[in-house]
Amino acid sequence: MRGSRTDRPAKPARFPHAVPIRRACALREPSFGAPLIGIDAAVAEIRAAVGEGSVLCAMSGGVDSAVTALLVHKAIGSRLTSIFVDTGLLRLDEGRKVIETFSGKLQMNLQAVNASEIFYKELAGITDPE
Repeated sequence: MRGSRTDRPAKPARFPHAVPIRRACALREPSFGAPLIGIDAAVAEIRAAVGEGSVLCAMSGGVDSAVTALLVHKAIGSRLTSIFVDTGLLRLDEGRKVIETFSGKLQMNLQAVNASEIFYKELAGITDPE
């Protein structure tokens, strides 16, 4: 199929030493009905899996990445660097609130990038979200 992922040449890794968070933290895929573990147990698992290493976490502004970043921060503190790219597609003031909460109130190492103009330009004229 033309234009599919298999037709594209592999891009060189920007962070060749980076390991996906699921693998770095030895987390398994969640399954429906799987028992939940508590916050303390999750933090202990993450701390053990990361050891003395560092983690780079991409934040979308959504709940999943926010909870992940918070748990990893509780586990390893300043060895976590989170990157939040504000696409301009969140709710009104949501990007500002993410930055205020994680960088300000929680004192996390958060690098914020305002990429809204880039996204708006690339999305101009697109009417079908698929």
